[in-house]
Amino acid sequence: MDQDSKLIAEKYFHDVFNEDNKLTHDYSCTMAMVEGEPLAYFQKFINTIIDSKDIGKGGLEYETHCTILYGTHTSNVNDIKKIIAQSGINKIRFYLKGISSFPAGNDGVPLKIDVESKELKTLNKLLSQLPHTTDFPVYKPHITLGYLVPGQEKKYLNIKDPFKNAKFSTSIIQFSNQNGEKINFDLKDL
Repeated sequence: MDQDSKLIAEKYFHDVFNEDNKLTHDYSCTMAMVEGEPLAYFQKFINTIIDSKDIGKGGLEYETHCTILYGTHTSNVNDIKKIIAQSGINKIRFYLKGISSFPAGNDGVPLKIDVESKELKTLNKLLSQLPHTTDFPVYKPHITLGYLVPGQEKKYLNIKDPFKNAKFSTSIIQFSNQNGEKINFDLKDL
């Protein structure tokens, strides 16, 4: 990231970067990553369907994922791996329920796809045993497509939903610690 982009992000988005130009956070996050054909489909959708003038401050989500738990205090991926390994889960199945949105926040209106997944709920419950901080005590699995200007979400909620009832799976987990370090691992290797 160049210095001008970094200064803009720090000023307007209150992001903080370390000396390696990695975005830092208050907490760590564990995510199930979308990969392969589903990833290509999500990215094609956000690039062709979402009008650039509708995009809010938070932008579009190109690192397509479903957050398992944000807010863990640990920066050690092994703490996460140990709990996940004990679960015996080696694949996360996604059942897509359709496009919806959350209420507007600082980044805009999150346009998302609701997800049903027994494995995601189990992993969220297990990882929640670690010290963590959350503003969302009820876990609602979803894949964020991007953040829209408030009021613009209505046109996307009323389109023919290409995601409803779709199914796919992943075994790739990404742990992102407070220092911006991202570590991917495969559930099959635990």
